[in-house]
Amino acid sequence: MAGDNLNLPDAEGYTTIGCFVNQLDKTCVESVLKHSSARRLHLDYYPGDGEYTVREIIMQTYPDLQPLLPDPLKESLDSSDRDIKLLAALHRDDYDRFWENLNKKKP
Repeated sequence: MAGDNLNLPDAEGYTTIGCFVNQLDKTCVESVLKHSSARRLHLDYYPGDGEYTVREIIMQTYPDLQPLLPDPLKESLDSSDRDIKLLAALHRDDYDRFWENLNKKKP
């Protein structure tokens, strides 16, 4: 797995693991989840035009793989990028910090 392209979706909206989940390829899903870079996987997106996230699909389809699922990715509240701080605050339901970082003149 190429680290830089790990979470890049293809033209249909599927990341590498999203493709394997869509193809119901348990062996490949398990291999990706066991890989050393699995902690950087973004599993909380809706692949293609699906109504469930990749994480939800794995949990429903392969409950035995649930222990391999990495924690959801969260942006850093300490980032120097204001937009990342905003996203991080939303990830954590920290609305006070969100408002503190929001540019009131140009939201």
